[in-house]
Amino acid sequence: MSTSDLTILRDESISNQIRKLAVEQFSDLSDSNQESLISIYKRFISSGKELVMQFHRSSINCGLKVTHANSVIIDIVIEDLFKRAIYLYNKIEGKLPCEVCVVALGGYGRSELSPHSDIDIMLLYPSRIRQSKLEPFQKHLHENILVMLWDVGLKLGQSSRTLNEVVDQAKSDIKTKNSLLEARYLSGSNQLYERFSQAYKNYYRKDSPQEYIKICMRDLKIRRERYGNTVFIQEPDIKNGVGGLRDFQLINWMAKIKLDIATIDDLVKNNYLQQAEYRDFIFAYDYLLRVRNELHYQSPRLIDLLDLEKQPKVALAIGYNQEDSFVRVEVFMKDYYRHASQIYHTSQILEQRLAIQNDSKISLKSLLKSRYKPPKKNIDGFIISGRTLSANSPQIFKEDPGRLIRVFRHSQQSHANMDFDLKCLIRDSLTLITTDVINSASANRSFRSILQTVGDVYPTLYLMHDFGVLGRFIPEWNELYCLVQHEYFHRYTADIHTLNTIKELDKLFTTKEDILTKYNSEIHNTEPTGLLYLILLFHDIGKGSGIKGHSERGVEIASPILDRLGVEPKLKNTILFVIEHHLSMMNIWQHYDVEDPKTLKKFAALVQNERQLRYLYIHTFCDARGTSSSLWNSYKDILHTQLFKNTLEYLGDKETVEKHRRKRKAKTSLDNIASLVPEITSEEIEAHYDLLPEQYFEYNRTNQIALHLKLIHKLLTHFSNNSSTKALIPIFDWKNDLDRSLTIVNLVTWNRAGMFYKICGAFSLAGLSIMSSKAISRNDQIIIDTFYVSDTSGEKADENSAKSIFEKNLVKTFVDDTDLLPDIISFAKKLQKRPSILEQTSTISNAIRSSVDLIYDKVLNKIIITVKAHDKIGLLYRLTKTIFDQGFDITFARISTEQGIAIDTFHVNNNLQEEFEVTETLLTLREKLNDIVSDDVEFEELNLI
Repeated sequence: MSTSDLTILRDESISNQIRKLAVEQFSDLSDSNQESLISIYKRFISSGKELVMQFHRSSINCGLKVTHANSVIIDIVIEDLFKRAIYLYNKIEGKLPCEVCVVALGGYGRSELSPHSDIDIMLLYPSRIRQSKLEPFQKHLHENILVMLWDVGLKLGQSSRTLNEVVDQAKSDIKTKNSLLEARYLSGSNQLYERFSQAYKNYYRKDSPQEYIKICMRDLKIRRERYGNTVFIQEPDIKNGVGGLRDFQLINWMAKIKLDIATIDDLVKNNYLQQAEYRDFIFAYDYLLRVRNELHYQSPRLIDLLDLEKQPKVALAIGYNQEDSFVRVEVFMKDYYRHASQIYHTSQILEQRLAIQNDSKISLKSLLKSRYKPPKKNIDGFIISGRTLSANSPQIFKEDPGRLIRVFRHSQQSHANMDFDLKCLIRDSLTLITTDVINSASANRSFRSILQTVGDVYPTLYLMHDFGVLGRFIPEWNELYCLVQHEYFHRYTADIHTLNTIKELDKLFTTKEDILTKYNSEIHNTEPTGLLYLILLFHDIGKGSGIKGHSERGVEIASPILDRLGVEPKLKNTILFVIEHHLSMMNIWQHYDVEDPKTLKKFAALVQNERQLRYLYIHTFCDARGTSSSLWNSYKDILHTQLFKNTLEYLGDKETVEKHRRKRKAKTSLDNIASLVPEITSEEIEAHYDLLPEQYFEYNRTNQIALHLKLIHKLLTHFSNNSSTKALIPIFDWKNDLDRSLTIVNLVTWNRAGMFYKICGAFSLAGLSIMSSKAISRNDQIIIDTFYVSDTSGEKADENSAKSIFEKNLVKTFVDDTDLLPDIISFAKKLQKRPSILEQTSTISNAIRSSVDLIYDKVLNKIIITVKAHDKIGLLYRLTKTIFDQGFDITFARISTEQGIAIDTFHVNNNLQEEFEVTETLLTLREKLNDIVSDDVEFEELNLI
């Protein structure tokens, strides 16, 4: 880096202002009153930090300047404290017993303190000194420096070491070793510090630099995997994430040990980086520091996660002035990803170069291995030697730009990694991908071949994206590049999410994970099997201009791309169908009863045939897992597969459907049921058959019907043996389902007003979340409810405590008619799991708006209410009670709460009139529900389908 570049990034003007401020505020050494000193230091630190924050808010390219200025503030305080401590010791005890100096370590040693960074210092002493002399001196410095720093309110990490102890500690702990690499002299004996500096350098230069780099590379791999292995996380960790500050710092440490350089800019002098590359590297680092500084200024404590809630505020504070917060975040995050990518790619280059083994010791095995050279293959201007692919000439892409696509096919097919020079040549040749290449039949055939190598598509496609080739070859793809998705559960940007779905599809062909078995089986029933790669690649291509309506826009955008790729019309129609309806299958099982024949009729009419159903089934799974694998659980997988199998059966020929229907009906015959419930009379069983609609027997199995009969028999017995008040208590069966890691609660009671919301309240107080429910009513007003519930961790409920609490609160709300909301609030506060009822718990409250949608479904003749909201204490109870208060009966509900977001669906009877229309009652209902979920929600028109 040139001197002018360093001047820009480490300008001393703000630091000089701080030093001037110290001269004005500090007193002379004779002032030894500790309380007075603490007050002076606090005032100075506060004034200095305010000065730095104002500078930060009014400047650009100020990341390093601000962290340096923050370090200067602490330097001045520590230097002053040290001088006072030495002055006081000389005054009381006389001559010092030994040399001593104060050393800054870690980030503070680099002079890079963000507002909430830890301050690491070391008090350093010589090795040859008797403990009897050293300990009193250490105690004096501890009380007059370290204790004072704590009293001032600084977050301090401290150590006291002799020269010998420094090396011993570094040998046993790599974190200490790294921290000491950043050591900086603060105050005290210069000679002692120089001896330490030289001794430490002698140690780490002799202590196997290559082994150190090997350890660093291993730890780097683990850290990157922990943070998603991509720069493009929607909520990046600025310090530890891929392309974060730690990547830059690690290069610094590795370079110091491997090359014995003083500062990282010496990499240019050593020809490890070109001047322009290094300038981009350091400016990217400065940008991330600036973002981190602002994040700290907006937080009460140290934080490095740039979450969705903070992004619009941070963007605005550092100069992104777009009025629409969503647009502001998109522009800001694209800049963030660009700079993080710069750090990541430059780090990769340097990691590769620094990791090259230059050990002079060569083993016999290594020598023999080096003598064996695999035969080279020349293909299309490239050389394949073993597992390495290189260019025959720097002109190969100028000679034939189509090679910029074919090179990835050659790499994929030969399982060869591109060498460093070839990678650089590809990046430098992107402008050669012109419209001629984009429309070239040859280039498009190569690209299709890449997508047809089932089980091995993601690595190649990701590489094409990483190099910028994918965006040049398919310009429409650029609309997804670094696109932040303002949706509930997306962890990645739109481009990386899409690539992740392709990675999930690769797994279906190559991984023997239990949950993948059935999808692997079904994917081999599709023809051609590789078509799903094209579907997944373009399923979100319409998101570039917004989430709403992106499926329909995706069809418009994908159609000409598929023509360029030479996809035949029949296959093209299938691809476009799945793109248009790629959300439909999940929407059905999230919001409908997958066993209801009317639901199956509705969905079967949409998918039309088994082929399209299979593509949707597999696509939905890959799409969901590509969003975030943690969001796909066994319960969702069961619902998804149930809908697939039930619809597959429905789409079969009429004779097969009727055969299955008769078979199910035969299984539920009176004789079969009677054998399972010998204690129940035939009259009761016959009454059960007569009092329920036919669909009940279509989707309830024999053992389930028998259970319902037992519960109803118990209810009727209870009613005849008790007073009318006690007869109001519901009867229920509680069963833990180990296979699905949830609890199934079957409940029967007399149908009455407000039943559903009261049950919701009882579950809430038992610490349980309702995942789904369905209800059916007999003609004699006995209602049968089935609830699927789990505890807050998504597991089956505790059968002893939860069941007892649930039962107790059923009595409280049904018999005593107690409003459970106060108890729910009290219970939640006691556990301290959620804040007060009006507070939002989600970390993405500023990025996601709550919504309430009302839809009339003509097929089901139901009003469907869908609520998306930040979870609040008593939310479900309040929603269901409001629906009841407005005169509607809930017949089916599917409840989901993930990452602080509630997505709840309620089917309510259309009690208003036969022909549905928007009424004042419905508008009032939605308004009241909106009041519950949000104080500021834009209402949309009712959606009638």
